[in-house]
Amino acid sequence: MSDYLLTGPRSAGQHQTWGGWASYAVAPHDALRRLPDGLTADEACNLLLNVETAHFAFVTRAHLQPGETVLITGATGAAGLAAIQVAKLLGARKVIAVGRGAQRLEAATRQGADHVIDLHPLAPGDPAGLRERVRELTDGRGADVLFDTVGGEWLMDAARSLAFLGRLVIIGWAANTGVSSAGGRGGSLAPDQLPTNLIQIKGLTVLGSPMVIAGQRDPASRAARLAAIDQWMHAGLLTPIVSQRFPLNSVKQAMLARLNGQLIGGCVVHPNSTV
Repeated sequence: MSDYLLTGPRSAGQHQTWGGWASYAVAPHDALRRLPDGLTADEACNLLLNVETAHFAFVTRAHLQPGETVLITGATGAAGLAAIQVAKLLGARKVIAVGRGAQRLEAATRQGADHVIDLHPLAPGDPAGLRERVRELTDGRGADVLFDTVGGEWLMDAARSLAFLGRLVIIGWAANTGVSSAGGRGGSLAPDQLPTNLIQIKGLTVLGSPMVIAGQRDPASRAARLAAIDQWMHAGLLTPIVSQRFPLNSVKQAMLARLNGQLIGGCVVHPNSTV
């Protein structure tokens, strides 16, 4: 499998180039990593980026401590499912996974979530909604760390679910983008906003977690992170979920399925016309 920070569009230097959607590709030797024992090529393709995103968020940014409670939004996506595993491996006492649909949330439970919250029957801003459910699951205290991949209309409720002196780690804003609705074109809508009075009263720390940018700016900072991930991989403690596979001629459908939140975990585009 390739290291996305050493080759391809997210990398820097002479190997920063497009061309991943092809039957064949050329990559430098030092950008290739052996497939971990016990994982298929499809699973390995969905491993490094998602696990490294979670590790950077929890260790480098939030400084997650053993025994703390983690709340994860978008928990049935690839990053969310990886975050569940990483939080538990780092010693989180309780992981609460938030997503849409009881059947989809079964994947979060299989990955180690202690509790799941289905947003389908809830409404944003409802005092008896997300915040109250988190309070019930934490004996009224709230979560210590929020791993937020979604933003949008649920961001305020998720932030209010944090404990006093909690940490909100921003991973993405899947609910606040027009890319999928514009057929693959367009970008973020109006930016998400958090009120300063909530941040002040609860003593919150709001943290951006730009793992890719940080890795590009300081490549040496990845060494300890990759060592920890490699140890987990070789111990068989990481199990990516690949829910769909697409042929190369259906790459547009694969991208839209991901952007529209139709996947559980990740997907793979195969370099052939039949899967």
